[in-house]
Amino acid sequence: MEKWESLRNDINKDLDKIQNGDMDELIVFKKNTREWVEGVNKEFETAQLQKKG
Repeated sequence: MEKWESLRNDINKDLDKIQNGDMDELIVFKKNTREWVEGVNKEFETAQLQKKG
């Protein structure tokens, strides 16, 4: 749960920067979000495989 809380805080900070018009921050935010989603998907797949095996 700490990962989720940390992610939410990071997203909120990034969104604050984006709302202030920083396009570079938007690009970084998109990249970080994509990487995070890929990481979560890998963790989920690993957990699913461990359940099956």
